[in-house]
Amino acid sequence: MYGWVNRALPDEELDEFVNSLARRLAKLSPAQIRAAKSAVNAALPVDLEAGLEQEERSLNLVHPASGDIADRVRRALEGGMQTREQEFDLEGTLDKYL
Repeated sequence: MYGWVNRALPDEELDEFVNSLARRLAKLSPAQIRAAKSAVNAALPVDLEAGLEQEERSLNLVHPASGDIADRVRRALEGGMQTREQEFDLEGTLDKYL
């Protein structure tokens, strides 16, 4: 689970990182943004199970092809998505597997 800060960058890299992130976010559909907000809001309660269920519902709104998503997640987990090294490069990891 990620906290409020999951990355620290040198000052000279910050502008490009923010611009790149903004460009990626701008490509998302309104449904994807709504689902992401819903998932973030679901993470706020202490009830982990309810939060995970809401996250699953949100993902299903964005990616209705559940078999495809299950396959992508399986590949990502098999590839080490939940390792410390890949979490330090979360964007690259997600791009690679998802």
